Amino acid sequence: MTQPSNKPASSQPQESQSLNDYQPIRCSFHDVLEANATLSKKVEIVYREEDGKHGQIKAIIKDIFNHNKAEYLKLHNGQTIRLDQLISVDGVALKA
Repeated sequence: MTQPSNKPASSQPQESQSLNDYQPIRCSFHDVLEANATLSKKVEIVYREEDGKHGQIKAIIKDIFNHNKAEYLKLHNGQTIRLDQLISVDGVALKA
């Protein structure tokens, strides 16, 4: 496992990511995301960056939304992360 970076997630959904390869996440993990968004709690988010490295950010989840048949998190700082790129949120791992 590579060291997580502090490189920010993108501020807009990435159109370059193939829509055909979006993998919906488990409902139980979606529930974790929604609960954290409802609580407006700052959480640690670990995710896969476009180059395959792991990114890490502490942020408040403001919204979960759909864009071009993929789902995204919108963070308090305006950044977005595609849900199937998540590795863990607040220590809860996304497992396929």
